[in-house]
Amino acid sequence: MINLCFMDSSQGCLKYAFKDEKVACLPLLVFWGNISNVLNVESREEIYRKFDNNYFNIVKFHINDFIKLVKNDQDIRIWYHSGNSLEFCGLLHAVSLLINYNIRIVDCNRIIKSKNITAKFRHTGEIGPVLLKELLIYEHNLTNEEIVMYTKQWKTLLVENAPLRVINNGYVISTKLDFYDEIIKKYLPQETTNVINIIGDIIGHENIFYDYFIADRINYFISKGILLIVDKRENIYKSSIKLQKL
Repeated sequence: MINLCFMDSSQGCLKYAFKDEKVACLPLLVFWGNISNVLNVESREEIYRKFDNNYFNIVKFHINDFIKLVKNDQDIRIWYHSGNSLEFCGLLHAVSLLINYNIRIVDCNRIIKSKNITAKFRHTGEIGPVLLKELLIYEHNLTNEEIVMYTKQWKTLLVENAPLRVINNGYVISTKLDFYDEIIKKYLPQETTNVINIIGDIIGHENIFYDYFIADRINYFISKGILLIVDKRENIYKSSIKLQKL
């Protein structure tokens, strides 16, 4: 059995929870950017460099590891969160790659009650190993019809190849890169504020999970003169900004 996830933090928890099973990760960020040839790392290098300068090499490693594992095991258990576009897109892409495999899925988009804990998590990386194991009660074996359905959804996204993919009414849809801009703008400061504080405020209050994506949009606002850099650092997160006064 291979447990497959789409975030590094999820992989660590799964390795601890399922020590006797294999764990693979495809942290390809396919909610964002060109998806015409996802397994060709060079085709998405621009996105990976925005996340982290070393992320390009990390993704290469994970893809190679995934390919080696699936050559020797036909049973796949996919962990994802249906309210998180990074993981939902990851699921659709993975199913399209694994159409001839025995696929089980576990949707972690649930209110979890365990002992003294009642919680709802925003992505699988927030869920600890103990609670992940308890979510196995929701494991579902995909039928051939469901595999075809998910594959068709991915092919539709592939044809559209939009700059961004988001969750809308339980489905993944293609959209423009500025989809979240009006939400992000609500948190832009009149006074000088550190970028990391702005990002933390947005993530804490809005349904946007990706700090690196928000940072990229802040860079865009700076390039358009909407924001002014007051204290520029090499790392955008440590820079201080404020709204440009007209």
